[in-house]
Amino acid sequence: MKGTQSITFLDTPGHAAFSAMRKRGANVTDIAIVVVAADDGVMPQTKEAIKFALEAKAPIIIAITKCDKYDADPEKVKNQLLQEEIAVEELGGDVQCVEISAKTKSGLDSLKENILLLGEILELKVESSIPAEGYIIESKIVKGKGPEASILVSRGTLEMGDILVAGNTWCKVKSMNDEFGNKITSVQPGKPALITGWKSLPSSGDMALCCESEAKAKKVVAYREKVSKQLAAVDEIKTLNENISELNQKRHEEKVLAASNKKSKFGLRPSANKALSTPTTLDNTKSESESEIKTVSLVIKADTYGTLEAVTESLKGLDQSKVKLDILDSSVGNVSEFDIKVGSSVKNSTIICFNVKYDKQIATLAKKNGINIQTYTVIYKLLDQVVDLMESSLDPIFVDEVSGEARVLKVFSLSLGSNKTRTIAGSRVLNGSIGKNQKVNIIRNKKVIFTSTIDSLKQEKTDTASIGRGQDCGIGIQNFDGLLADDIIQFCTF
Repeated sequence: MKGTQSITFLDTPGHAAFSAMRKRGANVTDIAIVVVAADDGVMPQTKEAIKFALEAKAPIIIAITKCDKYDADPEKVKNQLLQEEIAVEELGGDVQCVEISAKTKSGLDSLKENILLLGEILELKVESSIPAEGYIIESKIVKGKGPEASILVSRGTLEMGDILVAGNTWCKVKSMNDEFGNKITSVQPGKPALITGWKSLPSSGDMALCCESEAKAKKVVAYREKVSKQLAAVDEIKTLNENISELNQKRHEEKVLAASNKKSKFGLRPSANKALSTPTTLDNTKSESESEIKTVSLVIKADTYGTLEAVTESLKGLDQSKVKLDILDSSVGNVSEFDIKVGSSVKNSTIICFNVKYDKQIATLAKKNGINIQTYTVIYKLLDQVVDLMESSLDPIFVDEVSGEARVLKVFSLSLGSNKTRTIAGSRVLNGSIGKNQKVNIIRNKKVIFTSTIDSLKQEKTDTASIGRGQDCGIGIQNFDGLLADDIIQFCTF
């Protein structure tokens, strides 16, 4: 870089789960570099990144990477971008495009030149002599340090001892480290830093502002917390009103139904009219299908606020039509006794950990309370395992396996004495094999009309245990004497 020029890169994950992180990245940057693989082309995450950049009105530079691969096709990528309303300069547009390779380092100097050129065109300049402003990029709990947050300073200079307010928390800067872990005493505009001294974890994306005193910071945070509680109360009232409205609608339908039934008794309405709905009471507002939905209870732990957000949002996006996920609590940091206490409030709960650890004492306490702790470092594996956990909570489905079929050729009536008779079906085995005491379905006109078991199986008047394909036999069905010629007897194992 020449003179005072510098570039700060803010990298965001490409996985679909980190959508919110990519959106925040577009909102806090001066220039959005959209990286597209030359072999894969424009993917859903690429389209999303472009959408976020356009919404944030951030100028875009397209970096086509992996251009060293044998199946790289940069021209295809450029044409695909046209469908997203991104026209690169080579195709008559105004968006810069650079072909690069992270492996061979080719094109990287050209990318830097393009970034600096666009910065000059946009006249990106900073003020360093004013109170610092910036954005929280990420936050986490660090053992021995407490809450730590990474900040990107956008204006002004941040100094040791400065008072910062971000969201519903504040800090007096206790320590600062640069992106390489080196201790620093000030942070210039456009530079990132890791800061400690926070009273609690700030949220990713929060704007951080310098405050003149601790008293002022506390006052600002108290006001914000009050507003947050008021907004939460408004949302709660809104939800309650919606529930009341829904209940009133159901009551109205009940009244209409009652009036309809009353008129039908006197012939005032056609009897073919059906009920509008099942009567509903205050004690029974859930449908039968809702009452059968299983619940899997989870406590979510993650290493940073951003990954916690990504995990919880991804879990909420899972199909919950048959199994509902109940997230008891979600927080940043290693598993603690409090997490065990929360998990033990519900039977068979699971603590899901992403990039966090737990010690032997916690493991012993979890086992004692019947809590399962699962740890992951890859988010899609975490999601797959949670899906497996949800499926395992469902009641087992028993599927009958057909072992053989027989066709009824002729029906005989067998006298048992004392005026008692029973029906024996002279049958031929069509496929597979059949055996005594097996479960059977009686099929007539392609429909199952009765299910029972075999209590008599004979071949040439001799009891037999099983009959194979193509052989004739006499079959007696327990509690069923309504067999007809051409009925199919389907033998099942389960």
